[in-house]
Amino acid sequence: MRQAAIHAKDELVSPTVKGLGIRIHKVIILNEKDCIKVKQRGWLDKKDWVEIHDILRVQGFSWLANGKDSCWIRMQS
Repeated sequence: MRQAAIHAKDELVSPTVKGLGIRIHKVIILNEKDCIKVKQRGWLDKKDWVEIHDILRVQGFSWLANGKDSCWIRMQS
């Protein structure tokens, strides 16, 4: 996996954003009441999809396959 994480000193940057690094421009992060959803902005190359998937899986996200509404999701506690 490429080393492209954001190394910000600001602790206000969420771990999800920090982990995705430059890949953040390829997804949309939606913070809802009970969950966080990450959707892709458009078609992703296999390499980009795998990298994003691995990063989000480590952070506790699950892939929710639902046709064009597919996204990564993590429930908030």
